[in-house]
Amino acid sequence: DSPISSIGGIFCSTQYDPSNTNSKGGFGLATLKNTGVPYVIAGANGNAYTSANGNAADYTHGEITHVIGTIDTNGYVTIYVNGKDGIKSTSGGEFNCSKGNMSNMGETLFNTFYIGGDPSADKSGKVSDCPLTSASFIDVKVYSKALTGTEVETAYKNAQNLFN
Repeated sequence: DSPISSIGGIFCSTQYDPSNTNSKGGFGLATLKNTGVPYVIAGANGNAYTSANGNAADYTHGEITHVIGTIDTNGYVTIYVNGKDGIKSTSGGEFNCSKGNMSNMGETLFNTFYIGGDPSADKSGKVSDCPLTSASFIDVKVYSKALTGTEVETAYKNAQNLFN
């Protein structure tokens, strides 16, 4: 396996507005640079992010990994890797999900979810959030609520059945 040289996007919604440098928002799952460990991040309070990293012991680079990220009504994010841990962010806040004006190749990027990363880029080509990844995705789901730990465990077991 080759080293992981950059953050890799899994699932994200861009909320950065270049006309307002204090705007930070949206929601995303990505992998940490160098380790590939999944993490979840969300905009909170309009100018900050809250995040939670997965447990490296639950992740093996190059293997199929089940990842669920949630955000609750208080703006706290929680990440579950392979049905385990439920690591919660240490801070929350008002979840920021507001319409922006950024576009790329004619597509409005705000309030739109992307699988595999964030296609937004500034004029120099630098990606503002989670760059597109070369990972493969087998089963992507969006739920209408933040799952509980028990529901995550059930979702993980159901996903395992896809490969048995």
